[in-house]
Amino acid sequence: ELYVRSDAAGGGDGTTNTNSGANGALTWAEMLTNATAGPCRYNVRVGTYANTTAANVFTTAGTTALPRSIRGFNATIGDLEANGRTAGGALITTNFPSITYTTGNLTIPAFMVAEQISVTSATTGVTCVISDSATARRCVFANTTASSSSGRGVSTTGESQIQDCDANCSSTGGTAA
Repeated sequence: ELYVRSDAAGGGDGTTNTNSGANGALTWAEMLTNATAGPCRYNVRVGTYANTTAANVFTTAGTTALPRSIRGFNATIGDLEANGRTAGGALITTNFPSITYTTGNLTIPAFMVAEQISVTSATTGVTCVISDSATARRCVFANTTASSSSGRGVSTTGESQIQDCDANCSSTGGTAA
């Protein structure tokens, strides 16, 4: 179990949900490059993780024997799992960590599960790519590009899975998924 916080000072090993010190939470950038051996779950605390034009890709993917996951939480690990849907059918995203990009995007690598996160970008490409053998569960993917001919909320490759997620695209020529 490792922790990630939007207010993390950086330099901590991620083993506690504090924002500083040797055992402090990881920053978003540190999580992306973390090479902890073995299975690993990154617990991402509610907050805004603002990114720019970069394409964020985890440098260490999971394996069938050593899977990885990224899961949002508010105050306690697992506390967002009870979020349901509104009467209109939209996923309730109260206290989901918000990962934002100006025009960049996020790739969930193979053998990783992403849960209870919200990812938004104005890219003319794809906001989030779910790689082969990866899963997104109870997430929101939004593409807010004003371009009339492109943009996509989420895309998948190979045998990836999207379970109980919402995807949308503001572009008149784009697609949600």
